[in-house]
Amino acid sequence: MSNQTRPLDAILANRRWIRNTRPFPHITATNVFRRPFYHEIEAEFQVLLRRTFDPSADQAPPMYRMAGYNAFAMNFRADCKWPFRLFLSREWHDLVAEVADVKATGEVDCSLHHHKVGSGNGQVHNDLNPGWFLNERDGNGMTITDNARCNYCHGHTSQPGDVAVERVRGVALILYLNNRPWRAGDGGETGLYYSEYDPVERPVVRIPPLNNTMLVFACTPFSYHSFLKNDVHARNSLIMWLHRSKAEVAARWGEDKIVGW
Repeated sequence: MSNQTRPLDAILANRRWIRNTRPFPHITATNVFRRPFYHEIEAEFQVLLRRTFDPSADQAPPMYRMAGYNAFAMNFRADCKWPFRLFLSREWHDLVAEVADVKATGEVDCSLHHHKVGSGNGQVHNDLNPGWFLNERDGNGMTITDNARCNYCHGHTSQPGDVAVERVRGVALILYLNNRPWRAGDGGETGLYYSEYDPVERPVVRIPPLNNTMLVFACTPFSYHSFLKNDVHARNSLIMWLHRSKAEVAARWGEDKIVGW
C-alpha cells in the first residue's frame, strides 16, 4: 500500500446513488469507484487473504475469526495506508453522512470481512449498537477504532489516562469487492427486513454481492438486515460504521432502543 491520496472526484465513477424506501430507507449504488481505484482495493484485499489463508500464511495473520459470527475480519487502524485510507478520510465520512442524512460525530469503525463458502445465515438485527472510542481527535476531527487502547464494544481502556466516549452506530455501509461473478441462487446477499421476527431466509429485499456495488443505510430501530448463507462462493466486503451521539439517539427513539452487546 502507498501513501498516495487522491480527491474523491478522481476516484468516484458514479454519484447517481439510488434511494430506496422498502422495507426501510436505504441507498444502493453500482460502479461506485473508477476501475483503477477499485482494482487497488481488490488487490490489497487479496494480499490480506493470502497472508491469512494460504499454506504460507503469516504466523500472526491479519484477519481474525470474529467471535459469534461466520466471518473473518481485519479492522482498519488510523495509520493504515492508501487505498484503505480513503475510507477513514474526512471527505468520505462527510459524503456518506450527508447521503444517509445523519449528523455523524467523526468516529469511524471500518473493517474488511470474509465469509468462507458455506457460512450460515446471520441473525436479523438493526445495528443500533453502542461503540466506544478514545476521546481523541486527529487534525480533521476524526477518531478511528483502536481496540488495543479502547474496546469498541465495552469501552475498557488499557492505558492510564485514556478516556473513552460512548457513541451509537449512525450509518452502516457495505462495499462488495473481490467476489466471484454472482448469479441468483448463489447466496451471500444482504437481506433487508421489516421486522426482527421476519424469517431470515425470506428477506423483503436481497442486495447481491456484486463487485464495486454498495449498500448504505442509517442505523435506526427499524433497519433490520442480515447476511444470507453462501453455499457457492466466498463473500467479501468492506464494512464501515459512522456514529452519532447517544443523546441524539435517546431523544429520538429512547435509550432503551440501543441494542447492547
